[in-house]
Amino acid sequence: MEKRRVVRYHLEEFVRLEGEKEKIPATMVDLSRSGMRVIINKPIDFNKVKRISVKLPGIGGEGIPCQIRRNVKGVGGWEFGLEFSGETNAQVLLVNRWIDSLEKHTNQSEPISLQSRRAPRMRCTITDIECTNRDLVIYSAQNISTRGVLIQGSGELKSGDMLSLEMNLPVFSCPISIETRVVYLIDSGPENPFQAGLSIVRINATSQDKLQQFVSDTSHNLAILEYHKQMIKDESSERFQISGTQAITMFHKLRNEASTVNLLDEENLCIIETHIEEFEGINFKVASPETVSNPTFFSFTRDGASYFFSAKRKSWNGGYGEFQIPVRVYRGEKRAEKRKTSSDRIKLRIPSISEPVPVQILNSSRKGMQVEVYSESLPAMIPVIGGTLEIAVGEETIPGEIRHIVEHLGNTENQIVYRVGLETGIRRKTANAITYSPDNWIETWHGPSRPLRNKRLLQSERVSYKDYQGREIVGLLHVNNPKLPAIVIIIPPAFARKKESFATLALTLLTNFAAVGENIAVLRYDGTNRPGESANSNPDVRPGNEMVGYRINQSYTDLETTMNWVHNNGKVQVDKTALITFDMAALEARRLQTSLENPQADHWISVMGVASAQNALKNMLCGLDAIANHRMGIPVGTMNLCGQQIDMDRMIADIIHLGYTTTSDAREAMAQIESPITWIYGTHDKWTDPEEIRDIMSVASPGERELIEIPSTHNLRASDDGIASFQIISDAILRQLAGSSGPAVMPDNSELTELIARERESVIGEKNLDIPGFWKSYMLGDRIDGGYDNYGELAEFQEFAQLELALLKPMVGESIADMGCGTGLITQAILFDLGTSITTLAGTKLIGIDLIPELLTKANEKYNRLSKKNPKLKEVEITWKSLNLEPFPLAGIRDVLNQPGAKFIEQLRGKVQGVSCECFDKFRELDRELMSEILEGKTINASIRQIIEKSIGPKELPLLEDINLGARFIVGNLTQKDLKISLGKGTEALNAQQLQNLRSSDLALQKLDFGSWTRDGKLPLEDDSFDAIYGSLLLPYLFAPAEAVKEFTRMLKPGGRILLSTMKPDFDILSIFSSHAKSSNGNFHEKNLEKVHSMLGEAAKLLSLEEDGWFRFLSEEELRNMMVKAGLAKIQIVQGLGAPPQAIIATGKKELTSITTPKASRDFP
Repeated sequence: MEKRRVVRYHLEEFVRLEGEKEKIPATMVDLSRSGMRVIINKPIDFNKVKRISVKLPGIGGEGIPCQIRRNVKGVGGWEFGLEFSGETNAQVLLVNRWIDSLEKHTNQSEPISLQSRRAPRMRCTITDIECTNRDLVIYSAQNISTRGVLIQGSGELKSGDMLSLEMNLPVFSCPISIETRVVYLIDSGPENPFQAGLSIVRINATSQDKLQQFVSDTSHNLAILEYHKQMIKDESSERFQISGTQAITMFHKLRNEASTVNLLDEENLCIIETHIEEFEGINFKVASPETVSNPTFFSFTRDGASYFFSAKRKSWNGGYGEFQIPVRVYRGEKRAEKRKTSSDRIKLRIPSISEPVPVQILNSSRKGMQVEVYSESLPAMIPVIGGTLEIAVGEETIPGEIRHIVEHLGNTENQIVYRVGLETGIRRKTANAITYSPDNWIETWHGPSRPLRNKRLLQSERVSYKDYQGREIVGLLHVNNPKLPAIVIIIPPAFARKKESFATLALTLLTNFAAVGENIAVLRYDGTNRPGESANSNPDVRPGNEMVGYRINQSYTDLETTMNWVHNNGKVQVDKTALITFDMAALEARRLQTSLENPQADHWISVMGVASAQNALKNMLCGLDAIANHRMGIPVGTMNLCGQQIDMDRMIADIIHLGYTTTSDAREAMAQIESPITWIYGTHDKWTDPEEIRDIMSVASPGERELIEIPSTHNLRASDDGIASFQIISDAILRQLAGSSGPAVMPDNSELTELIARERESVIGEKNLDIPGFWKSYMLGDRIDGGYDNYGELAEFQEFAQLELALLKPMVGESIADMGCGTGLITQAILFDLGTSITTLAGTKLIGIDLIPELLTKANEKYNRLSKKNPKLKEVEITWKSLNLEPFPLAGIRDVLNQPGAKFIEQLRGKVQGVSCECFDKFRELDRELMSEILEGKTINASIRQIIEKSIGPKELPLLEDINLGARFIVGNLTQKDLKISLGKGTEALNAQQLQNLRSSDLALQKLDFGSWTRDGKLPLEDDSFDAIYGSLLLPYLFAPAEAVKEFTRMLKPGGRILLSTMKPDFDILSIFSSHAKSSNGNFHEKNLEKVHSMLGEAAKLLSLEEDGWFRFLSEEELRNMMVKAGLAKIQIVQGLGAPPQAIIATGKKELTSITTPKASRDFP
């Protein structure tokens, strides 16, 4: 017979021996499953005792009976060999379980308390673990607690050895480090792995926090798993079950209805939401981990009842497990008389009800439970949704809130029962709340302008750093004083936006901190696989395609990397940090602020932040619940979201996995954040729900909460609303982190313009936008059926067109121009209005002008359709003219020439297309007197060219020569050498006749493009030719809108009227499209929704191009100033397009005295 091998455990553990008359403390030094060796101070009569029991640490009830097999006098006391009697299976099982989970929780000299022995330990397995100070191979770690761990491995080891371990826990991206001591060793022979129980003797605070969170979360999931197992066991005993064909039918219904099924992963102690994907005979497939336990436990809810079953897994492939349909499915809803245990132990303490209310648990999850309560247990007043209560479980209470209440008819004597959905763990506190009305908003936060006068701060420093995968992240850094500690402000990118979008915010922060003498550093950065300069895995990084490879977890990795870089670089000294996030970036910010492994911000400011991804995406997609569709197995595919092509299925899967989905996720996170939070939200922001934001900000938490409501829409960049909100942000950070605050100030407009221009130039570089190609695609609709004409279907746009019509009042017999008429939506409104006249339309003239001939064709088609319905419209003299309305590109140089006195190069900054701020900086190094002569049109000869090249360098010389050539074109100081080779012959000056026929396209330019213009710089439309001019939504898309207004004024007859409109800076038309989407029904609704999404994406492109500097939307003040400088009078400004209005409309009148375009101050024959 083979000799039985006994595995022994070498350890030191404190136990109690219970003799016939007394309890004796003892030290256990060796243990096997049959007995133990202990050391005690032997009493006088102890050797007469033949039978005792052992009280194991942390184990309640009676001790384990033992017999004394031997006793020996030793150095440290009497050593006894004890054998477990094993009188009952339960006692034997208790010993085995205790041995399996044994660990040491103390130092070498002091015994631990029984209370500390009750710390939870996890039965899950960690395989990503290594020993860093010994030549050991660690296979796995089990029975993990905050005090110790059981490891399995190979190598030489003995009791008392010190081991340094690094272990990667699930969820956390970085390993934890622990110093441990071997307190017992299970040696199974040289050919077998050892098992060792380790006591944690040293752990840093960060690793301890991670370990504690892991143990807490995993123990909670384990409790839920055991609860569901018990439910299945209870229902089995009561035989309340579904089986046979009924079970198969139910599974097919779950598949067809795409119902959520909870998979209870016993291996990883977590609950996973999944769906039944397909059937093959009696097997079904669901998405599941490869390591899931077998059999696997499942649960689901249907028609208000909870169901449970276990299923055997047959196979696993590509993320999907194939399981056999179970023989029985158990229903957790039978209300028999025997089932009173839960009702006795679980009660609701509701503030409005004096007595606790007994309930029956139907279903539970990590965040809440569904309970059932009989109506007779409630008074006349039913608790309301959102109401707070406490859930009493024995002697313990858990805070909770009611999420839903559904009335049902019970199965006993037709009693009414209520099924109540509860979210657990929520406590409330009141946030500091401020609400600004439209009347006091801008006035309150419209401080005086304050120049920084610091050129270094106006030139942001480009910095770069890499994440853990080596991907480069590029940022823009401003540091006031790098030699002193600073409050460092980190600004992640908004969704689908670049770092340059927040230039106005950065300068506002710098200005307000400088005003109160506080040192500051501001860092903005681009996300990886997003628009901007940071790394992108997509080789085809065209505008709109930058986020094709985007994963939402990358946003967090970018933020995590940035926070670590801020604390570990030589460019800035960190005193405190503030994090400012916009829209979707709030999701990764709250994750950071609850992280135990990365530096957290000392103050978090969320601006127009989303509370939950599901509600935000639903709002952004005009009612389409993409996450709900995804959960039901309906693929969403690739969509245009904020002007970017996004793989929505992949993004939604990430959102669900990361816990960004629901308000409940947000509440849970907000309760953990210790830092102060300031949350700014807009009354008219259609991305978010104000109630949801107020909800999550009222969750009880360690940190201060400040809630600010402002009367704005979502986009905050460069508008008055944006600058006002940025002053609020500056004030909030100063109050929280510096303990100081002063009167708010605004950035200087010229400094802001310069900063924005510099940053835009660095982004655009040598890129060129195909303006005609863009407008042709945008207006005709390469991606949308109908193109821009779809706006004509929007009720708000129709009202906008009627408002413009009423403001200008075109009349019969007038000559009317529609500048930038596009596909003719405004022209159509004018014609329709004229057609209502009872008089003849003879003598009425209407001209539609646009850059793209194909758009004019569309406009003419509208006219033909209208004239068929109303033949009188054929009396109108209609002209369609293809013309580029971009003003004279040399207008800026002409303005400088017409000014008296010396000429300065700074006067041309921003007025000559193609010359960067950096070039103007170099130009300033040239002698002022010489520069004045060059700008006045003096010819640059060889000697002057040498002086210029020496002063500013050869790179900038061709640009200055082109500017000089433009000035000489205007004043008429040209020779044959100044013309292109095909035109110029000789060196003599051009005569008057040659100058009269000359065009700017004839000039021998080296770098710049001045188009094809005559020297007078006029568009080919006559002076004083129109009674009324429309320029609807045109000016923002011109390089020199102020010059265009002057040109339009020139074309007006004295006393003529003009209407000019522009989208507001930071315009937001989501509400317009949302209301349009809701107005359609049936199949048309689906098609309409797709069209709306595409239109929103196209509109987002305009904002993106505006941020890159190609366009610029105008404020009321800018539009008024342009009209005043053009000589217009009786200027009136109103707003329109939506509620709140997103467009500005200005009307004016030309004085009866004619306005003419000024001529150059000098003329060279």
